[in-house]
Amino acid sequence: MKEDKILFLYPPTVYANHSMFKHFTYFGETIDVISRYYKNIKVLDCAVEQIEQKIIFNNFKDSNLLVMEIEPYNIDVALSLGKLYKSFNSKGKIIVYGTAITIMPNYFMKQHLFDYIINDGNFAVGILGVMNEILNTEYPYEVKSKYYELINGEYIMKGDNFQLPIKDWGVGYNKLLPLEKYKFYNNGMFELTVQTGCPFNCSFCSEKILFDKYCGTKYRDVEDIIKIMKNINDDFNEIYFSATTMTANRKWTENLCTRLIEEGNKMPWRTVTRIDCVDEELLKLMKKSGLKKICFGVETFDDKLLEEINKKQNANNVINILKLCNKLGIKAKALLMLGIPGQTAKNVFDTVKILKDLNVEYRFKEYSPIREAHILDSKNSDISDMIPIFSRYEYRTSSIPGITSEEYMELLFPTEYVR
Repeated sequence: MKEDKILFLYPPTVYANHSMFKHFTYFGETIDVISRYYKNIKVLDCAVEQIEQKIIFNNFKDSNLLVMEIEPYNIDVALSLGKLYKSFNSKGKIIVYGTAITIMPNYFMKQHLFDYIINDGNFAVGILGVMNEILNTEYPYEVKSKYYELINGEYIMKGDNFQLPIKDWGVGYNKLLPLEKYKFYNNGMFELTVQTGCPFNCSFCSEKILFDKYCGTKYRDVEDIIKIMKNINDDFNEIYFSATTMTANRKWTENLCTRLIEEGNKMPWRTVTRIDCVDEELLKLMKKSGLKKICFGVETFDDKLLEEINKKQNANNVINILKLCNKLGIKAKALLMLGIPGQTAKNVFDTVKILKDLNVEYRFKEYSPIREAHILDSKNSDISDMIPIFSRYEYRTSSIPGITSEEYMELLFPTEYVR
C-alpha cells in the first residue's frame, strides 16, 4: 500500500456543532500528528464543506486507506460511506475512530465493515499503530493503543493503552484542513486541546470512556501552548483552550497563566472547567493572563438532578462562583443540559430565570444517552434502536412535558446566541 493513498474523512452532518472543537481537535489534531510521518494525505471535512458526491467518489477510488472519524450524530451516514467505499474498493482498508467508536465498539464490529476500530481516545496513537502494521513503516515511539483488526471475519484485539508523548500532541493548524471554514463557523476562534481525561465522573460524559483509568488526566506542555499561540496570532483573533476540566490541575493552570503574563499575551482566551476547581485568587490570575470567558458545566440548578447525574456540586455553590465572576469582571457562561431524565419544564425555566437574574450567558445542549449506550454495548446487547436517537437527521420536538417544540428549539438555538 502506498502512503500517498491516505484519505481522512469527516462525514456530512446536518448542521455545525455549537462548538467546532471536534474539527480542530479530534479531526485536525489527529491529522496533524499523522501528517508528520505520512506526507501525501488528503482531507475531506464534509461537515463544514459542501463536497459533491463526485469528489467523494473520486477520492474513494484513489485511496487505499480511508480514515474516518465517527461521532454519535453521523453514524448512519458513516456506515453508508463505508459501504460505498468497500463496494468498489474491496482491497482498500478503513480505519475508524471517534467518540461513537469508543462508546459502542461492539455495535460497529457487528457491521463487519471496518478493517480497524480504534477503541479509545488516543486516536493518533491507534492510527499510527495500524499504519505501522499495514504500511510497513516505523513510528519513533513505542505505539500502544487498543484497537481491533478484522481478520477472517472476526475482530481481534490488539495493543494496550498508551498516551502520545506530550511533545507529539497535534495542532489543528494544518494546511490540509479547511481552516477558513473553521474560522468562519467559529467566529475567528481557534481551538486547542490542552487537557484530556478527567478526575470526575459525571454520568452523561464520554471522557471516562475515551480516556479510562489507565490513561488518566493529561495536560499539554505549557511552552508548546505559548509557541502555538504565537504561530496562530495573525490568523485567529482568540483561542479556546479545549479541556474537560482545565483547572483541575491548579499548579499547571497557574504556570500557564504566569507564562502568558510574562510573554505579554494579547490574544484573548477562553476555556471550560467546574465551579469547584476555581477560586478568587485563581480567577484573578486567569483574567490577568487574558481570560475572556470561562464556561462552567452547570447542567441544571436542580440539586436532585445534579445528584442523579453524579455532578458532585450544588446549586448554591454554582451561584456563588457565578457571582464571583461578575464581581471580578469575568464573563462566565453556563453550559446546561436539556432533556436530563426526570427533568421538568419548571426545572428548565427556573434555571433560565436564575441565570438571567445573574446576567450570565448560557447555552443548552441536548442530553445524549451515551453512557446508557456504552453500558448496553459492553454487555453485547443490540443497541440498533438507539442509533436514531443520536442522529442529527432526525428533527425531534420537545422531549420535556410542558415545553412546546418552539420553546424547546429556542432554548437550543436562541436567536441572540453567539458562539
